[in-house]
Amino acid sequence: MKFERIGASHPLFEASFALYEASFPPNERRTREDHLRAMQDADFSPLGAVEAGNLLADVFLWETENFSYLEHFAVQPSLRGHGCGTELLRQLLGRDKPLILEIEPPEDARTCRRKRFYERNGLRAQPFRHVQLPFQGESPIVPLVIMADRDLTAQQCRAFQQYLLDRVVRYTQYRKTLDIADIIGI
Repeated sequence: MKFERIGASHPLFEASFALYEASFPPNERRTREDHLRAMQDADFSPLGAVEAGNLLADVFLWETENFSYLEHFAVQPSLRGHGCGTELLRQLLGRDKPLILEIEPPEDARTCRRKRFYERNGLRAQPFRHVQLPFQGESPIVPLVIMADRDLTAQQCRAFQQYLLDRVVRYTQYRKTLDIADIIGI
């Protein structure tokens, strides 16, 4: 299993985009047009885990000098619960810079299971206030939990959140009405 950049001309682009749409609700994912625009950003790596010409998972990363942001991580439904996600995640861990991702607050069986998966693989919840900005339409802004493979300082968390507002959000339908102080409650 290897990571391949899944650009618009890649033979697995349609499979990758279909997995993305099936795995995330509209408020958590880009439109096709916004996704194609994001793919032009040098920081964005729309990767696919590929084996024998088949797409196993989507791994959408934003790479900065100070952290890697795992924006979307989705394993094919038929492979979930069989160690594929663990194997892929472990390939992303152990870098010189933090690996950061967001999850829904653990409030039900599904969200608690997701949090335990990331904890088993060495990530931990960070104690900072955070929200999900809607990627499409007029969806509400909802609370999220930041997880990372090491403890983040408040300054690192603020830099991550500012990056989301300044860079990632430009490839969504969300129109910036918040600033970093709104997100972290300053």
